[in-house]
Amino acid sequence: MTFIDANLLVLYVVGSANIGYIVEHKRLRHFRPADHVLLKKMLRPASRTAVTPGILTEASNLASQIPNPAQARIRLAMRVLVFETREIHVISQAAVRQDDFVKLGLTDAALLCLMAEGHQLITADHDLHAAAMRLGYSSRNFHHYRGL
Repeated sequence: MTFIDANLLVLYVVGSANIGYIVEHKRLRHFRPADHVLLKKMLRPASRTAVTPGILTEASNLASQIPNPAQARIRLAMRVLVFETREIHVISQAAVRQDDFVKLGLTDAALLCLMAEGHQLITADHDLHAAAMRLGYSSRNFHHYRGL
């Protein structure tokens, strides 16, 4: 399975609703429409993409920080995504046992638990990527693929 972080999930959902929303969305200032296209390519096949409940919650809240009618369209795209991806739960007690929990927080610590099981990660978060690499996990920093 390939997991994506909440920031990339926001990019994916917002761009899926309308690729033009990417340049309008305050949480996506560092991304362009071409990044959405790249992310879609990296996530193929979609059936192998997974998320956690924490990632979905964070992404839903962040993606919705735009006025209507964009907000409603993004939420509809989020609904579609929830049905297209696999959701895997990590017990919070396991996540907070991660040494990196204090630095990364609950959602990212849960991702490290999943990486320990051999799953892959695509992230735009430097600290999460660095922690995963330090632990010997399979992580791709999305920013390294931009503009290639």
